[in-house]
Amino acid sequence: LEVHFLMFGWKNPESALRHRELREALRYAFDFKELERLAGGFAHPAGQFVSRGILGYNPALDPVPYDIEKARGLLRGLPENLSLTVDLPEGVEAFGAYIEQQLKTIGIQPAITFWAAEKYQDHIFSGRSEVFFFGWRSELGDAGDFFTNLVREHYADNGVGELIAAMERNVFESLRAEQLQKLMATVVEEEIIGVPLFE
Repeated sequence: LEVHFLMFGWKNPESALRHRELREALRYAFDFKELERLAGGFAHPAGQFVSRGILGYNPALDPVPYDIEKARGLLRGLPENLSLTVDLPEGVEAFGAYIEQQLKTIGIQPAITFWAAEKYQDHIFSGRSEVFFFGWRSELGDAGDFFTNLVREHYADNGVGELIAAMERNVFESLRAEQLQKLMATVVEEEIIGVPLFE
């Protein structure tokens, strides 16, 4: 029931993540075969923020293929020497080294910070994190809790908040599933609020 991903926070108007091209480029920057190796083989690629079998899972959203050249191409025309701060919990140092390597490969200067578990969640929910690693477990079998508890707090602009509010008012399962799938496509492909990695 759990999907792991990199989430973006670009409330700072000076953040490099204000460039949609950068957010899109990061979708192509990570090789699932390497992520699977880092996870000890216990992982499947994810194309969205909830796993199969969850109400709201959108079958049209496939995992994005690894494509370094496409990632680099998306960054052409952006200012040079873009940098990103990436926050990670302690204990995933090998994963952090891989993230750092891949960002450098596409021309981004990363600053990786590891946080103790008791401080990590407070930091990322403070809104100060630029990029952070997170996992979401859909324990209710419904994608709505992901949107109401994580997305609305940080990414409610550009109509996403209205879509979430409409979904919350709906008790009809089939229509709710359509709303959740539309929301998922919006945050994955249009707003690009993060990079789903693996379940």
